[in-house]
Parts: sequence; C-alpha cells; structure tokens
Amino acid sequence: MINPKLKTYLGRRINEATVILSFRILLDNVINKGAHSTLTKAQIEAEFNRQHHKYGISTFRSDYVLRQSGNDENAISQRENQFFIKPNFIKGMDTPDFMEVAKCIDNYWDKLSAEQNRFLNDIQKQLENTLEIKKAFIKQMLLSIETRKKGQCFEVASFSILKVYLQNRGFELNRYSTVYSNDGGIDFTAQNAVYQVTTKLNKKKFQDDLKKVPLKYRIFVFRELSPNFDKKEFDNELILDYIGTTELIDYLNYLSERVNAERNLNKIIENILYEFRREYYVSQ
Repeated sequence: MINPKLKTYLGRRINEATVILSFRILLDNVINKGAHSTLTKAQIEAEFNRQHHKYGISTFRSDYVLRQSGNDENAISQRENQFFIKPNFIKGMDTPDFMEVAKCIDNYWDKLSAEQNRFLNDIQKQLENTLEIKKAFIKQMLLSIETRKKGQCFEVASFSILKVYLQNRGFELNRYSTVYSNDGGIDFTAQNAVYQVTTKLNKKKFQDDLKKVPLKYRIFVFRELSPNFDKKEFDNELILDYIGTTELIDYLNYLSERVNAERNLNKIIENILYEFRREYYVSQ
C-alpha cells in the first residue's frame, strides 16, 4: 500500500527533477537502512551529483532540500544537519512498497528522457528537409506544437526567429533563463529593453509583468491576446512595442524569402535545438 500523503506528493512533484531526485535519494536510504534513516546534506549532494544527468538537471544546490523542509505538503524534513522522509508520509508502508515507489519514479524519468531525446532528434532532422518543410515546422512550433511544459515551444521558437531577424541587422538578442525559471520577468534581453513572453496575454498577466523590472523598457511577445484585452494598454511609456504571431510569421516569411533563406532557416532551427538542449540540460 502506498501512503495517501505520499501518493499526493508524488502526483504533484514527480515531474520536478530537483525535488524528486532529492526525495529518491532519501528513499533509497530508507530501502537500505529503514524508515528512520537520515542523510546529511553532503551525503545527498554526493549522490545527487552522481545521478543528476539521468534527470536532465545540473549539479546539486543546497536549496534543493532546504526549501522543502518546514513545508507540511513536502515529504522531506530536517533535524539539525540530518534530512529524512517524514514518518507520516511513509506510515503503513514496507520495503516492497518503497521499492514500488522507486520503480514508479525511475519509469517516469526514463520515459521522459526518451521522449526528450526523440524531440531533440526530430528538431535535428529538420535541418535535412526542404526550405518549405523547415518553414512549416518553425510555424508549427509557434502555433501548435506543445511539450509537457505549456508555452515552451512558443517561447523558444519566437526567440529563435527574433534572434536571427535582429542578428541580420546587427543586433543581438539573448535568452539566459529557461521556461518557468525564476527569471524576474525577463525572458529575452536586448541592448535597451527586455522582452516579456507569454502564450496568452490577458490583463492580469500584463499588469503583473509591467510591475516586474521597474523603469525598464520592454517589448511584449505573445501567441494570442485574451478576448477582453484592450490594445490601448500598450500605450505606456515603458512599452516600446508588442509582437504577436502575425508579426513573428511575417519575420519568418521575410527571412525565408531572402537570398540567404536556407542559412536563415537553418539558423532558426539550430537556435531552437540549442535552446531545447538548455531546457533539458543536455550537454553539447
């Protein structure tokens, strides 16, 4: 039997790599040494850094376990420098139950890793296609293709198009964070402005983003506008411009009609591939 609290925790957290790997390490310790076993942060770190590539994440940071402690909804707790799985999350379970949970986590991440690798291979193969197929693929990334993280494809594709479009004019657009990272409202950066990206821009999202990065010029990038969003909202001294899918497709069409069209579209796809490798923390 799987403890109901643990089942709820897994349902919420199994897709969060830094959280679930920390838990998985403590679970192994429970399987090997019993329900009351503990590990120090240094012991978790050593094991984390041995396994992190399987979960597509970077090396250990102390807040991966520290921020979980003290929250009733999380399964990990701390006593002095010892970390452990809370007893009320594993109450009523025995070793076969713990092994079943471990297998469930491993199967989930094996499947996710294979899925990500297939997606990266699909992007790579686009470089071998005709110009029209490349263009159709990029457009689909903007409009319809989704990964498990909603909005990931749109953000990566919009950046890749804008990067090449601006690069051809002597300007550099950068993207340092990843989708759903704590980026402080900055998705892309240019010389004099930040870009704020969303799939569906509504009034609340707009107001929230406007409060971020105080007194900084910005450009909004979106897949679509909420029906009740008034474009007059863009009449703000901090907003330089806004870019929707209509403009992004116009830029894509422009790039695909130039003499160097093949190079342009290849660059866009190469940027998409690079950004998704960063999203998945795949080493190049």
